Order: sequence, then C-alpha cells, then structure tokens
Amino acid sequence: MIVLMLSFFLIFRTDSYATRYSIDVKNFEFSPSNLPSVRIGDTIHWEWKNGSHTTTSTAIPAGAATWDNQLDESHLSFDYIPTVVGVYHYKCTPHESMGMVGQFTVQNLTGIGENVQVPKISIYPNPVRDKVYLNCIVPEGVFMQRLTIYDASGKIIRETTFKGRNSFPDFLDLSDIPEGFIVFNFIDNLNRSYILRALRKD
Repeated sequence: MIVLMLSFFLIFRTDSYATRYSIDVKNFEFSPSNLPSVRIGDTIHWEWKNGSHTTTSTAIPAGAATWDNQLDESHLSFDYIPTVVGVYHYKCTPHESMGMVGQFTVQNLTGIGENVQVPKISIYPNPVRDKVYLNCIVPEGVFMQRLTIYDASGKIIRETTFKGRNSFPDFLDLSDIPEGFIVFNFIDNLNRSYILRALRKD
C-alpha cells in the first residue's frame, strides 16, 4: 500500500494541467461510451440524467483503484482520477445485459501548448499539517469555481464551491483530514482541471 501511494504521488508534476471528461448516464447508456485519449491526472466525471444505474469497474490496469458507485436521484455524479496507464472497462451493474458498458484509455501524456493561458496555482507548505496556503494567479476572465480533494485511492474527502473570482481562499484548514497523500483538483470557470498533490502529516 505504501508503494502504491508513493507511485501515485510521484507520477505527476505539481503544476500539471488536466482535462475533465463528462459522461452522461441516461437511457441505458453511457454517453460517450469510449474516451480514447485520457491522460494520467484527468478527471472522468459521470453525471446522472435519468434512471437508476451504477458505474462499476470491471477490467482495469493493475494497480489502479477500483470503483462501484450508484448513480440515481440521490447520487447525481461520480468523479474518478486515473493514476495508471491502460484501458479501463466499466459497466452499469443492473443493465450490463442491455449493453450499458463503457471504457476509457489512459495514456502517459504531459504538458500543454505554450500559447494556452492557464492559471498558476501553488500550495505550501508540503508536507501539509493543519493548514495549507494557496496562491493562484489567473488570466483575465478566469477564476476557480470548485475544489475537490481526494485521498490516494481516489475517494473524495472534501468538496468546496467558490462564488466568483474574489472568493478564492488564502488558506485551507485540513486538520480534519487523515494523514497520507492527498490530491487537490481545482476546476476553473471554463471547466478546466488543475491537479496538485501534497502529503498530509500530523
């Protein structure tokens, strides 16, 4: 487990840029059902539209975290951040026989075009104890609108929504978060995702 957590932490740069892929869950299908060019650190976002379904991993790369999550009126979405290269297959458990399956392929690609204007986010100190300080420099017309914090297995441990450019905090209190590696996934108002990692220690 320690080796897996270390590999999860070291596989990314601290200033990486990521994409958020949205999959609609409706009418006994995942739409789109195939994502061929996902990168390590991107976010797969399933969003419920109708019915009662699951997104459940079936065949995934060795070392990747499995998932099995309900999607219905009480469970409107689920996010997964892949950390291992390979092909990920998943299904809706009650509707697999109706062909409700999907897949995404993760490639180890990094970097973005030099002309793309994106925010610069940093966190300190790292390792983190009770409080982490945030610094965010954004181009005109861009602001952070959401933050999701994950543990090393990909489980969501906190979600925060920011109300406009001036609501982004200077620091976060993490005293209630257990020790271990954590992932910060910031989403801006253009629906772009920015991944940072830290080690939480008491």
